[in-house]
Amino acid sequence: MFDNGMEMEEKLQKSFSLAILENDALILDSYTALLKSMPRAYSLWKYFDIENLAADKIDVLIGKGFLALTTENYDLLKEYFAPKHIALLEYHAAQFDSFVELSKIFNGCCSPIFSAWNRK
Repeated sequence: MFDNGMEMEEKLQKSFSLAILENDALILDSYTALLKSMPRAYSLWKYFDIENLAADKIDVLIGKGFLALTTENYDLLKEYFAPKHIALLEYHAAQFDSFVELSKIFNGCCSPIFSAWNRK
């Protein structure tokens, strides 16, 4: 019984956090403050719907580390918020070595460069 209660609480926290992240109706100051109050476990999202957010909220999400470096996030930023996809890459620059999906993002155009990084 205890495990189910904890599981339910975690699902509710995650759901609530996601509802805040995807809420474009909040003013920027409130949005930023609410992000700071989220449990650390929900601070790096592999994917959520960002296409309906204002550009200033995207800046906050990237700058506060709420968007993981994934092909989904990269593609969404490139499609809806170019050139913010570059800001995502810059924020996660230290993770290039371990980012296995990077070649999918660039479709092999920069593979010699990234292959050299991976050999370090």
